[in-house]
Amino acid sequence: MERSVSQYIAYYWTIVPVFLIMLIFISGRGDINNICLFVLSVMFIGLFNNKSISVNLLDITILLIWIYEVFLLFISINYIASFLYIKYFTITVIYYFILRFFFTKKKIVILLLWESFFFCILSLIGFVSFLLFKERIYLGGFNDLYDFRYIFFPLGNLTNTWANLLLGFLGTICLTIIYANNKQKKILFLAIIPIVFGLIVTFSRGTYLTIIFLLFVFALLLIRSKTINWWKKIGIASLVLIGFFSLSIPHLSEVQRTLQINASVSQQRSIEGRVNEGHVAYNIFQKHQITGVGSGNYSLAANEYLYEKDPSTYTSIVSNIAFQFLSEKGIIGICLWIVVFCVIIYLLYFNKKREIVIIFIFIIAIGIRELTFSVLLNHTGLQLIVITWIAVLQDCLINKKYILNITNSIIRKIIRWLPLLMWVSIFTYDRILLYNNKYNGKCIQAIKSDNIDLAETLINRAHESIPCLINRSSIYCKQYRKTEKNCYLNLAEETLKKAIIKNPKDFQLQHNLAIILILQEKFNDAYTILNQLVNQFPKNPLYHITFSGLLYKTENVEASIKHIILAIKLSPAILDTQLFHEIMSKFKNIDSTVYNILKNDIVTYPKIEKNPILLAQQAKILLYLGDTITAQSYLKKAVKQMPNLSRPWCYLGVIAFDKGDELSGKRYLTHSMVADPMDNISKFYWKKYTEKVAETNIQELNNNIFTKIYYMKFQKWYNTQPVEFDDLLFIMIDKVTK
Repeated sequence: MERSVSQYIAYYWTIVPVFLIMLIFISGRGDINNICLFVLSVMFIGLFNNKSISVNLLDITILLIWIYEVFLLFISINYIASFLYIKYFTITVIYYFILRFFFTKKKIVILLLWESFFFCILSLIGFVSFLLFKERIYLGGFNDLYDFRYIFFPLGNLTNTWANLLLGFLGTICLTIIYANNKQKKILFLAIIPIVFGLIVTFSRGTYLTIIFLLFVFALLLIRSKTINWWKKIGIASLVLIGFFSLSIPHLSEVQRTLQINASVSQQRSIEGRVNEGHVAYNIFQKHQITGVGSGNYSLAANEYLYEKDPSTYTSIVSNIAFQFLSEKGIIGICLWIVVFCVIIYLLYFNKKREIVIIFIFIIAIGIRELTFSVLLNHTGLQLIVITWIAVLQDCLINKKYILNITNSIIRKIIRWLPLLMWVSIFTYDRILLYNNKYNGKCIQAIKSDNIDLAETLINRAHESIPCLINRSSIYCKQYRKTEKNCYLNLAEETLKKAIIKNPKDFQLQHNLAIILILQEKFNDAYTILNQLVNQFPKNPLYHITFSGLLYKTENVEASIKHIILAIKLSPAILDTQLFHEIMSKFKNIDSTVYNILKNDIVTYPKIEKNPILLAQQAKILLYLGDTITAQSYLKKAVKQMPNLSRPWCYLGVIAFDKGDELSGKRYLTHSMVADPMDNISKFYWKKYTEKVAETNIQELNNNIFTKIYYMKFQKWYNTQPVEFDDLLFIMIDKVTK
């Protein structure tokens, strides 16, 4: 008995940690990456023996991709983001080689079974999450889920990310069915139902295209099958079609809207955005053709083309994996991945086993889906699923052809200890980042406690990384506001210039530098920077507001007002901010001028009946001007086209309550909070009108409208929290009005 237990442990000790690591990353717990990498490295050393290792072209290419990613780390436009990528990608590579070299066919089958049953559970949890999401939308007064799929987060994933994971789950289960016994097969076939339902209720056009591809391939394989007679073929096909139709019936209207592809405003905006991303990716590629900008850096490289030009939108996710390859990997990276794909096609051509066919089909399916929403390069869990398929694929080869047999003892020792060496390197650099983040976090807490001196001491202990330099500059500005000592401005300028040299693509830094120069009365230098920013990014309201302050200080009041008007038109939410109130009260005799210009201009605005965003923006300006009737008309047109716009519902609620229609007002505000549960403005009016609770002045809730998107960029680019610098604009206004 004792021996059998030891044998049992000896057999499963390799399977358990590998399975747990898969579980961790599918569940989104990548925060323990270092532990997982260490476990895999130790496993690799422990499993390594004195026998020779045979590798084929696919093994070598995957190793070369990993080496190339390490190389990209040193030439990346932002080493922090690239380091985070290589930190996770190393997990995938070592995971692959452990399965490839040290797992027998039987062990891989056990791993697939465990993963499949785990995916069954996850798909059921996702099903329950959808039911809760559906109930919430219906209780909020809406009867169509399509417009609100962006607030459905199954297991904390974006809906589009979840769709890609479900395809990975489906591929793994279909592969496992081949090896399972009859009882296991029944369970796995049943598990396909919630997965398919989950794919349907993503209401994603890219997912539907992938489903159509899978159904087409399934039909083709069924027709070509020689072991099934035609009556059974018709029965199986009918059963599958009835199943899909049955799962779609409860949400038939949403499915129909999805299949329309380009009918709704949101679909048209999505397609337009993807086309723009394609142009942006090409522009980035033109500048960095050979090696790209480095992994994880698409959003930083695209910043000047997309997000600075339209600062109300930002996403760290690329809509198309081809765009991500073009911009981040360059020609070398693209060629290496093409080799992987070509080798897989070659293996399929000469080895038409069922397992290989299924793997190839689902790799194509994942590829189709990735062309509409890129997840694979950013999600370690999905990478582990696909890399497991590739390991299984090679294990199923009939004629295994190796192109290299490694027997040299020195090379073998290097290979054996390489994963641990990589872990030591990653762990060491990660400690440096954590050291910086530690003091950065303490610094932010000190600021919240209004202890600026302690914050300065703490941030100065961190290394001169880009985020620490930016935060250090912000703290010096806060010290200046507190003490009015010019030495702090000099330090802020010097520190920020260092950060700009390290990352010239972060244009917010140039804007902040311009404010510091204004405070130092270096008006010509500030003018040069701001004039360039407003010309390069004419749709960025922040740059117009800051430029207006400089122009006011240099007594060009007419031009100052012009830029204030431009900022309001670009972002009417400014009208509800403390900043706008400060400008109107401290810039002498401009409030009536601004009001009159807006009133005259609103009449000449172009007809924008089919643009709900512009309708909502104009409605906000009309509310400021007191034209409630026209504003209400515009708001209703906006929400009719895009019911998921939160603020128009909110303002409709305010108008209704002010007219004494409490029933409609409450309904509108409920719609608003369903569309955006995090919107402070909707919460403010809800408490004001329904709970009769005295709240903070609404102007104080909107102070960070200029910077909240940048704070999201900051966290993505630099992997840490920013020291908030919203007060920079207030410091500038105080300066220019003295």
